[in-house]
Amino acid sequence: FTPAMPSAPPIRQFSPTPPPALKNVEQYQQSSLAAHLYP
Repeated sequence: FTPAMPSAPPIRQFSPTPPPALKNVEQYQQSSLAAHLYP
């Protein structure tokens, strides 16, 4: 887990069902990787 966002919600909030915020983080990481792989 990489604290990319300034305000990261507590991990306990991700269980039992992950909120949409978790998907947003995944999309952010994917776009970040894409930006690094394809400048």
